[in-house]
Amino acid sequence: MGSSAWSGTSAIVVTFDEVPQGIASILGLGANHIFTLVIGRDGPRGFTLHARTDHYALLRTLEEAWRLPLLGKAANAASMAPLFH
Repeated sequence: MGSSAWSGTSAIVVTFDEVPQGIASILGLGANHIFTLVIGRDGPRGFTLHARTDHYALLRTLEEAWRLPLLGKAANAASMAPLFH
């Protein structure tokens, strides 16, 4: 985040395939949940997206942001864009 590449349109996305037990208990999550943390300068603060999403939703969101074609299952996935706007 100290880099000159870190700008208003930059984001750091950290996704756990399976929520670590400590985080799951803090968030009150059960099985089959993934935890995604989005860090950005201009996105909403303290926002939680409650819609069902998965790895394909994250892929779709990145493809949309970079104006790439929506490929495979990402084409039918929900967008996670509210986390970035």
